[in-house]
Amino acid sequence: MSALEIFVLLVVGLVSGAMNTFAGAGGALAIPVLAHMLGNPVLALATFRVGVVAQSAIGLDGFLFVDRKPVIPWATLMIVLGVGVAGGLLGAVLAAATDPTWYGWLVVLSLGAIVGLLARSWWQGRAIEGAVASAPPPAPAAWPQALQLGALMLASTYGGFMHVGISFMLLAVLQRGFALSTVNALGVRSAIMLVLNAVALIWMGVAGMVAWRHGAILAVGSTLGAILAVRLAVSQRERTLNTIVLAMASLALIAAIVGLVTASR
Repeated sequence: MSALEIFVLLVVGLVSGAMNTFAGAGGALAIPVLAHMLGNPVLALATFRVGVVAQSAIGLDGFLFVDRKPVIPWATLMIVLGVGVAGGLLGAVLAAATDPTWYGWLVVLSLGAIVGLLARSWWQGRAIEGAVASAPPPAPAAWPQALQLGALMLASTYGGFMHVGISFMLLAVLQRGFALSTVNALGVRSAIMLVLNAVALIWMGVAGMVAWRHGAILAVGSTLGAILAVRLAVSQRERTLNTIVLAMASLALIAAIVGLVTASR
């Protein structure tokens, strides 16, 4: 590995780590770079998870705990993480057996659905802020537990399968389904991402799908990016965070569509 490749991986890790911790779409930057270096998109997807595990650990500490207590009850958090493990393992098994030519279509379809959910939530928040009311608006109701866990299982399976867009998918489920604020949802998402990607990474590592040297260098940059992102995110208003998340998801969708069109030519 050349000095230039090491430098590129550190910079890409820094930027993608900050993006993923703050909102998402870091994979849209890091995975194409890894695919170019490694010459294999499946190997790139698996190697990218090394950096994701590192950045998720930083986000876990910065977002999830307040006065050493999680933002959701411990019992609920354990159930959520259990579902994340099951979904991540199932997705990793599917990834090892799936034709990679399907990946582009799955990314576009998934990101399209996520952008729609985020845009709807953003517009509802805008309407509430613009309304003049004597009392604050009621807090959104959480989904029934069966629907919460079902949606979380689907999102975790997708994340274990290919990862791209999973940050936005989990944020949508946690904000809409569990009625969490953006900062709290980022914390729970970091916990899920850590467990989900650790499980997938172990499976893919055993299967020989991980370039560990590239992943380790990427992880160094990702850790630094995540530290910067946590410090920035906790100081922002809810509305500002939602706008940034929607903007990044929209850009990721546009990039995925462009990539799909380019690959089909």
